[in-house]
Amino acid sequence: MPERHSRRVERGPRPYLKAELSTQEMRLKQMGAKIEVINSFLCYIRFEVEGIKVKYVYNLNRKGQFFLERVTPYPQPAGTFDSEKCVVESIRNDIAQIKQLARSSHFKELIDMNSDLRFLARRLDSICLYYDVKPEDIATIKGSLEHLHGVFDAIRDHSERVYFDTEPFCLDREREAPLDREDD
Repeated sequence: MPERHSRRVERGPRPYLKAELSTQEMRLKQMGAKIEVINSFLCYIRFEVEGIKVKYVYNLNRKGQFFLERVTPYPQPAGTFDSEKCVVESIRNDIAQIKQLARSSHFKELIDMNSDLRFLARRLDSICLYYDVKPEDIATIKGSLEHLHGVFDAIRDHSERVYFDTEPFCLDREREAPLDREDD
């Protein structure tokens, strides 16, 4: 058999992608990074709920768990799950809650406020990374965050609950840690 028939030929951008990844990996190692390459899959899921595009993404981490995040109508990490069945159940509950939210007269305001909160987090990151923030300014920021937590606690305490299939996982700040990162 001629050599040209026995050689595997990769088509499309894949050979270039591998070369680009190798270059990035080398640069990151030169910066002191420890890199683990995981052959995994990334799954995108799309729904249309009450005329709203709802998208999710999940991937398998190195511990064999599924990390799920809602992408739209606003990004929100959903957490890490041990099985795809748990991922599906989490999405089912989230879709039911999005349907409930879509019927609210405040839907657009809630989406806009969520966007504003994420922008505030990015501004906090920038202010801390680019400036030598004074202790009194740190105290001001902490006080503002404490006030906002108090507002959320007050809303929880005086508002009518409208969803009961699952328990809220992030309303008691003493018991809950943020879900937006994975442990090492």
